[in-house]
Amino acid sequence: MNKVLIILSLLLLAGCAKADQISDDYPLIKDRKHIFQYTNATKVIEILKGESKIDELEVIVFTFPECPWCQESLPRVNQVAKELAITEVLLLNVREMRDLKTPEYMEIFELVKDDIEFGEGSKERERINVPTIIVVKNGEIVGSHLSTVASHAIDENKVLPPMTDEQDAEFKAILRNLFAK
Repeated sequence: MNKVLIILSLLLLAGCAKADQISDDYPLIKDRKHIFQYTNATKVIEILKGESKIDELEVIVFTFPECPWCQESLPRVNQVAKELAITEVLLLNVREMRDLKTPEYMEIFELVKDDIEFGEGSKERERINVPTIIVVKNGEIVGSHLSTVASHAIDENKVLPPMTDEQDAEFKAILRNLFAK
């Protein structure tokens, strides 16, 4: 009986650890039942090539924890996705692979480059900006969005302020439109 309790406790802790890692990396995500899952480049490539077995929309966010726009956007992505009954959003930390231009990153770049937005000069430098949110259906990118909203910018102190209520509403409207594709 004690062994069963120990095993069940370990399984419970292991399940919590995965969700807690995302919450640790993105502390503005207060929802303990968020729908984010970390993924890897292989899975993203499979989805982008239409090799995924899932027959519904798949949402992928190219992100990394040090990005202030990512920190601000993910709680809203979670909220809107849940409102629209999306059950999972995949997060791919692209920072290191992008900086190193790994073969997997370059394959992802080639698969998305014609369907996503880029910051000035980023496409020529083969750089996926973050956060880039893509919506994929059967291997086809049906929508994408870069960053939060145009007015959400670094201030004179080189700090990204929290989104205003107006920016929040504008960004959520963008997400609702994006996820409804």
